Amino acid sequence: MQEPIHGGCLCGAIRYNIQFLDGTYPEVTSFCFFNSFVSLLPSQPTTCQCTQCRKNSGALVAYFITVASSNVSWIGSTPRSYSATPGFVRTFCKQCGSWLTWANMNEPESVFILTGSIDEKVLLGPRGRG
Repeated sequence: MQEPIHGGCLCGAIRYNIQFLDGTYPEVTSFCFFNSFVSLLPSQPTTCQCTQCRKNSGALVAYFITVASSNVSWIGSTPRSYSATPGFVRTFCKQCGSWLTWANMNEPESVFILTGSIDEKVLLGPRGRG
Protein backbone atom coordinates (compact mmCIF):
# COMPACT_ATOMS: atom_id res chain seq x y z
CA MET A 1 0.00 0.00 0.00
CA GLN A 2 1.27 3.45 -0.94
CA GLU A 3 1.92 6.00 1.81
CA PRO A 4 -0.89 8.58 2.12
CA ILE A 5 -0.41 12.15 0.99
CA HIS A 6 -1.13 14.75 3.68
CA GLY A 7 -2.01 18.40 3.30
CA GLY A 8 -4.17 21.22 4.54
CA CYS A 9 -4.72 24.92 4.83
CA LEU A 10 -2.28 27.60 5.99
CA CYS A 11 -3.69 27.98 9.52
CA GLY A 12 -4.04 24.23 10.13
CA ALA A 13 -7.80 24.31 10.82
CA ILE A 14 -8.36 21.92 7.89
CA ARG A 15 -6.20 18.90 7.18
CA TYR A 16 -6.67 16.09 4.68
CA ASN A 17 -5.25 12.67 3.95
CA ILE A 18 -5.28 11.07 0.53
CA GLN A 19 -5.20 7.28 0.86
CA PHE A 20 -4.82 5.00 -2.13
CA LEU A 21 -6.42 1.82 -0.79
CA ASP A 22 -8.18 0.95 -4.05
CA GLY A 23 -5.05 0.86 -6.21
CA THR A 24 -5.76 4.23 -7.83
CA TYR A 25 -2.45 5.81 -6.81
CA PRO A 26 -1.44 8.12 -9.66
CA GLU A 27 1.49 7.27 -11.85
CA VAL A 28 4.60 8.37 -9.99
CA THR A 29 7.48 10.29 -11.43
CA SER A 30 10.05 12.84 -10.32
CA PHE A 31 10.39 16.33 -11.68
CA CYS A 32 12.26 19.45 -10.64
CA PHE A 33 10.20 21.84 -8.51
CA PHE A 34 12.17 24.85 -7.28
CA ASN A 35 15.40 22.81 -7.38
CA SER A 36 13.89 19.95 -5.35
CA PHE A 37 12.56 16.63 -6.53
CA VAL A 38 8.92 15.79 -6.20
CA SER A 39 8.38 12.07 -6.13
CA LEU A 40 4.80 11.62 -4.92
CA LEU A 41 2.81 13.60 -7.46
CA PRO A 42 1.20 12.49 -10.71
CA SER A 43 3.32 12.75 -13.81
CA GLN A 44 0.76 15.04 -15.41
CA PRO A 45 -0.50 17.58 -12.88
CA THR A 46 -3.38 19.67 -14.17
CA THR A 47 -2.81 23.38 -14.60
CA CYS A 48 -5.22 26.21 -15.18
CA GLN A 49 -4.67 29.84 -16.16
CA CYS A 50 -8.28 31.00 -16.40
CA THR A 51 -9.27 34.28 -14.79
CA GLN A 52 -11.12 32.57 -11.94
CA CYS A 53 -8.17 30.33 -11.03
CA ARG A 54 -5.74 33.25 -11.27
CA LYS A 55 -7.95 35.47 -9.07
CA ASN A 56 -8.65 32.68 -6.57
CA SER A 57 -5.02 31.58 -6.22
CA GLY A 58 -3.28 34.92 -6.67
CA ALA A 59 -0.88 33.18 -9.08
CA LEU A 60 -0.55 33.08 -12.86
CA VAL A 61 -1.00 29.30 -12.90
CA ALA A 62 -2.90 27.00 -10.53
CA TYR A 63 -1.58 23.43 -10.21
CA PHE A 64 -3.81 20.50 -9.23
CA ILE A 65 -3.58 16.75 -8.81
CA THR A 66 -6.69 14.72 -9.56
CA VAL A 67 -7.69 11.99 -7.12
CA ALA A 68 -10.77 9.88 -6.45
CA SER A 69 -13.07 11.71 -4.03
CA SER A 70 -13.41 8.52 -2.01
CA ASN A 71 -9.66 8.58 -1.31
CA VAL A 72 -9.78 11.95 0.48
CA SER A 73 -10.59 12.22 4.18
CA TRP A 74 -10.99 15.60 5.88
CA ILE A 75 -9.80 16.33 9.42
CA GLY A 76 -10.77 19.35 11.50
CA SER A 77 -13.03 22.09 10.17
CA THR A 78 -15.25 21.47 7.17
CA PRO A 79 -14.09 23.31 4.05
CA ARG A 80 -16.39 26.09 2.83
CA SER A 81 -17.44 26.09 -0.82
CA TYR A 82 -17.86 28.74 -3.48
CA SER A 83 -19.25 28.39 -6.98
CA ALA A 84 -18.33 31.08 -9.50
CA THR A 85 -19.54 28.91 -12.39
CA PRO A 86 -22.68 26.74 -12.29
CA GLY A 87 -21.74 23.08 -11.88
CA PHE A 88 -18.27 23.72 -10.46
CA VAL A 89 -17.23 24.33 -6.86
CA ARG A 90 -14.06 25.42 -5.08
CA THR A 91 -13.43 24.69 -1.41
CA PHE A 92 -11.40 26.80 0.98
CA CYS A 93 -10.71 27.37 4.67
CA LYS A 94 -13.13 29.85 6.24
CA GLN A 95 -10.44 30.99 8.69
CA CYS A 96 -7.36 31.61 6.53
CA GLY A 97 -8.87 31.50 3.02
CA SER A 98 -6.54 28.78 1.67
CA TRP A 99 -7.92 27.32 -1.55
CA LEU A 100 -7.96 23.52 -1.24
CA THR A 101 -9.97 21.91 -4.04
CA TRP A 102 -11.85 22.39 -7.28
CA ALA A 103 -14.55 19.98 -8.45
CA ASN A 104 -16.90 19.43 -11.37
CA MET A 105 -20.25 18.59 -9.79
CA ASN A 106 -21.10 16.42 -12.83
CA GLU A 107 -18.08 14.22 -12.03
CA PRO A 108 -18.37 13.71 -8.25
CA GLU A 109 -16.03 10.71 -8.29
CA SER A 110 -13.00 13.02 -8.79
CA VAL A 111 -11.62 16.04 -6.99
CA PHE A 112 -8.76 18.34 -7.96
CA ILE A 113 -6.47 19.04 -4.99
CA LEU A 114 -4.43 22.26 -5.09
CA THR A 115 -0.82 21.10 -5.21
CA GLY A 116 0.28 24.00 -3.02
CA SER A 117 -1.89 22.69 -0.17
CA ILE A 118 0.06 19.41 -0.01
CA ASP A 119 2.49 19.25 2.92
CA GLU A 120 6.02 20.45 2.27
CA LYS A 121 7.48 17.08 3.30
CA VAL A 122 5.61 15.44 0.41
CA LEU A 123 6.49 18.16 -2.11
CA LEU A 124 10.14 18.63 -1.21
CA GLY A 125 11.06 15.43 0.62
CA PRO A 126 12.90 15.34 3.93
CA ARG A 127 15.16 18.31 4.57
CA GLY A 128 18.87 17.74 4.93
CA ARG A 129 20.72 18.66 8.07
CA GLY A 130 22.39 22.01 8.31
